[in-house]
Amino acid sequence: MKTTTLLSLTAAVALTFSAAKVVAESHGAMSPADAIAKRMALMGSMGDQTKLLVGMLRGAPLDWAVIAAAGDNTQMVAKTMPTLMVEGSFMKPSTASPVIELDMEGITERFEKLGMDGKMLSDAAAAEDPEAFQAAFGAYISNCKGCHSNYRI
Repeated sequence: MKTTTLLSLTAAVALTFSAAKVVAESHGAMSPADAIAKRMALMGSMGDQTKLLVGMLRGAPLDWAVIAAAGDNTQMVAKTMPTLMVEGSFMKPSTASPVIELDMEGITERFEKLGMDGKMLSDAAAAEDPEAFQAAFGAYISNCKGCHSNYRI
């Protein structure tokens, strides 16, 4: 049990650290290649945390520290991603659709909603409320799927 908690906490810290590093490096003018790399790193952190959260929904012990870190990471990613949608950054290796350039308002709204979903995850973790976690995860994953279907190629 202690080993599982330590591993989960280590994973949560690693997710937060790697995503925070991307944000720290995101200030100032950036090339399309840099924007793509940073978006991919942030989305990778979201994918990693989603795997951990899905595991908990499928029966792994609820780890409130991991859920809290996922909520915090989600909020940070939601705030940062719109700044990484720079002109010319919608080409391979990116899987972000060029339609984003035509719908910056829509993508920005999606990320604002994602930030709210992250807050719901953080709030559920603070309350250690399994039902609130399930509801927050449902909103979070629904938003992820919607964004991927509209803005990912």
